[in-house]
Amino acid sequence: MNFSVLEKFILGKKNDVHICEDAIFTNDNFAAVIDGATSKSSIQIEGKSTGKLASELICEGLSLLPKSIQMKDAVNIISNQIYQFYQKSNLDVHMRENPQDRLTGCAAIYSHFRNEVWVIGDCQCIIGKTRYYNKKIIDTIIANTRSLFLEAELLKGTTVSSLLTKDIGREYILPLLKSQTKFQNSLGELSEYSYTVFDGFDIDINDIKVIKVFDDIVILATDGYPKIFRTLKASESYLKNIISNDPLCIKLFKSTKGIYVGNISYDDRSYLKLKINFKSLY
Repeated sequence: MNFSVLEKFILGKKNDVHICEDAIFTNDNFAAVIDGATSKSSIQIEGKSTGKLASELICEGLSLLPKSIQMKDAVNIISNQIYQFYQKSNLDVHMRENPQDRLTGCAAIYSHFRNEVWVIGDCQCIIGKTRYYNKKIIDTIIANTRSLFLEAELLKGTTVSSLLTKDIGREYILPLLKSQTKFQNSLGELSEYSYTVFDGFDIDINDIKVIKVFDDIVILATDGYPKIFRTLKASESYLKNIISNDPLCIKLFKSTKGIYVGNISYDDRSYLKLKINFKSLY
């Protein structure tokens, strides 16, 4: 056995597995958590959100990977899985011109043969006692903008409960969220706001975090956890503190969305803890 799963957990923000946009993938050679991005438009395809479809297609791409594949080739295969879907659905031209509609996702992928973790987008991982997280500058700016807007609303007398029912802060930043997609995989026009995701189009390989595995404990998680720890229990406890004390997600943890009425968190979340068998590498 190349690795064993010590802890595995996935839960949607609406507590409904059928619409959860996260996914967990494992086979003999790879393990991954996948985060389908929350749609910036109202488009649905085949009755599914773009984030849900993205996570499904990324899983399909992972299932095609030969065990010895290099990161660059793996990323191309997964990206192509999404692009082929565009072609079959006659959406390739539309998606090239309208990045806000693309099937977009992030992933943290463990390759046993390469003894590496590949982080594409804003997923996170722990190897041994070291935590790695890809935070986009543009997300920080937009989350701070929403925080400022909602803090001002609270000072005006708007109640937290009304803002959880109708997040006017999210509405305020929505134009920015749509505009940020212009920097998504923007290979020809790199800027400090550029970022890398799976969306069916070419990816800047240099922007992918490649981490050598030096410890037999590897933890992969999506950004549905504000911060991850070496146990699921500790990671859940930290999240529950945020949910209880900062449901708008504007103080303890600044986010582009809060915990709407009827939801159980601000985002879908996935956590996967692996025990690596180093002997199988030799």
